[in-house]
Amino acid sequence: MRTPRKFFNPQHEGVYLHVCNRTVAMMPGQLPLGDTEKNKFIEIFERYQVKYNIKMISLVIMGNHFHALLYCPAEKFTVDQAFDAYNTFHKKAKAKFKDDFRVQALLEHSNNISEFMRETQREFSWWFNRSRPYKKQGVLWQDRFQCQLIQSDLYLWACLKYIEMN
Repeated sequence: MRTPRKFFNPQHEGVYLHVCNRTVAMMPGQLPLGDTEKNKFIEIFERYQVKYNIKMISLVIMGNHFHALLYCPAEKFTVDQAFDAYNTFHKKAKAKFKDDFRVQALLEHSNNISEFMRETQREFSWWFNRSRPYKKQGVLWQDRFQCQLIQSDLYLWACLKYIEMN
């Protein structure tokens, strides 16, 4: 079971995070993330931002890994915002009441980078495995995502430059 990391839940002010992950080795010389996969990953990443109140500052997807600069605000969703975010994200299975258990779960997990990355990578892996002609099974990601808390303006600038230069 995953253990939540304390700095992922900002207390007084928002935090910037450098997040990255690498895919497992496929065939020698094969890069699993082509243009179609990159576009789908961006689409999924942008959709889940709404659900988790996470802001993507920058994202680059290479052939076998990605880097993202994310902002996690300190302010969690209010009940009204959680209700709206849930209904925006789940277009077919909308919640009718603000005290719905699904809205309450979203409220509890808003601003949670671990849940955001878990769901984003899970949905992309599910799509990736199903879109292969041979119906690939198993893991796509090498490990749990790597995350670095950005504590200075200089590091923030260096991280942004690094991601944009890639």
